[in-house]
Amino acid sequence: MTVETTEAVPVRDRVAQALAARPEGTTAVTLVEATGASRASVSKALSALEKSGRARRRRPDATEATRPLPDTWFPSAPPPGPEPAEDTIPETETEVGAAPADAAPTAAEAAERPQRRTQSGRPVARPGQLRAMVAQHLIEHPHAEFTPGEISKVLNRSAGAIANALEKLAETGEARRTCAAPRRYQAAAPDTAEE
Repeated sequence: MTVETTEAVPVRDRVAQALAARPEGTTAVTLVEATGASRASVSKALSALEKSGRARRRRPDATEATRPLPDTWFPSAPPPGPEPAEDTIPETETEVGAAPADAAPTAAEAAERPQRRTQSGRPVARPGQLRAMVAQHLIEHPHAEFTPGEISKVLNRSAGAIANALEKLAETGEARRTCAAPRRYQAAAPDTAEE
């Protein structure tokens, strides 16, 4: 394929064709190489194909990985063009009517799925979970003052994330900053938090 014909074909169509040529699944990086399009263009095309039902994504199981793994993309409809010959059957009898293995999980399945883990192996905190952990630590030690680094060592979490959580707690009145440099925080007095 020459550069002229590559540029004449829209990226979405090139990605769809390259994806259809890989029914076993592929990654976005492979599609970038196959189409000659930029990573951003391929990502946008894959999202559009997924929305239109022409592609499906399988996210890797993050609990078993030591590093982030890429999503695997599959074609979910035959590529545009000539119809397959009559003697070719796209699915076996056992596959007809069965849910695909990479279908989106139900809410119950998602709740049973193990929590994602960081590279160091500890669970990834859900939104608001770290702030609640920091608040609980401050409540357990109401008269003590802490720096983000001190709480970081106790909770085994990032000092930067702890500092952000402490700032939010100070904004909501659940904690108060007792020293500006170095930043130190303390649980808000019960009467202060209610005001």
